[in-house]
Amino acid sequence: MAEPLRLRQLLEQLVASEIRFVLVGGLAVNAWGYIRATRDIDILQGLPQIPTFASLDAEATDVDMDGLSVRVCSLGHLIGMKRASERPRDHDDLEALEGTQPSVDTGD
Repeated sequence: MAEPLRLRQLLEQLVASEIRFVLVGGLAVNAWGYIRATRDIDILQGLPQIPTFASLDAEATDVDMDGLSVRVCSLGHLIGMKRASERPRDHDDLEALEGTQPSVDTGD
């Protein structure tokens, strides 16, 4: 039997280890108000060789996830990433995010 995912524990360890990261993907979608299941954690880590991290981090917001404060990409960045994807799930996310939020400047 496969080991159950422990997404919360992973986030706690990242925060406790003071690793700079910005949450993107399904959990970021949840943080912006569209709750859906996810089986992983998508993060972008603050490494010098990833120039986009500075932009994501500058516009990210701290979100309380059941007592754990994590950095979540801005709604504009999240929508931009979802628009760039060809996965059906991302298109569903995009439709839900755009339908539940006021007009968002995505930098386009």
